[in-house]
Amino acid sequence: ATTEIYTLSLHDALPICIGQQLIKFAPEVAKQKGYKKISLNVDQDNPRAARLYDYMDFKTTSTMTIGDRMYNHMVKKVN
Repeated sequence: ATTEIYTLSLHDALPICIGQQLIKFAPEVAKQKGYKKISLNVDQDNPRAARLYDYMDFKTTSTMTIGDRMYNHMVKKVN
C-alpha cells in the first residue's frame, strides 16, 4: 500500500530545514499506519524541492502533466 503526500507548501522565506523535518516525519507516520511506501509529485520548475526529496531518498518513477505543469512522481520506501 502507498500513501501520498498531497500538499506541502512552504513560503520561500522559511528555511528549507522546516520542509526537511516535515518530510522526515511522513515515513514514520506511514510506517505506523502500515504503508510500505509514500509518494509525492514535485513541479519540474521547483528544483530546490526536487533536490530536497532526492536527498530524502525519494526516487522519480514517472512524470505527469497536471494542468499546464510538468511534475515528477517520486516514491520512497518506508522501512
